[in-house]
Amino acid sequence: MRRTKGDDKIIIRKFEKIDQIIKIFPARNLKAEYFSLKTDERLGLRRDEERQEIFGVLQGMARVQIDDEVYDIGAGKCIVIPRGAYRDVMNENRTTLHGIKLFSKIEP
Repeated sequence: MRRTKGDDKIIIRKFEKIDQIIKIFPARNLKAEYFSLKTDERLGLRRDEERQEIFGVLQGMARVQIDDEVYDIGAGKCIVIPRGAYRDVMNENRTTLHGIKLFSKIEP
């Protein structure tokens, strides 16, 4: 699985406060959703041509799939997922994963 559009890069950053995540997201009309995943739960593989997303881990460890690559992201880190990429977030640990997803349409 490969992106067909967009040359955005995958970025992993540390954060201490959620407003630090917001500062790295170049979009207007930003929306945020809290999520939690129990052991072996996942958000589900999907693709979005219109927007990029940021997943931030508040507590626990997330396994993030972007196209054919897999990244392990711990608490206090976030990952920018480019538009057009296939993505999924999974919890393969024994503790509940708590995270935040930020998204909006990208400004040209």
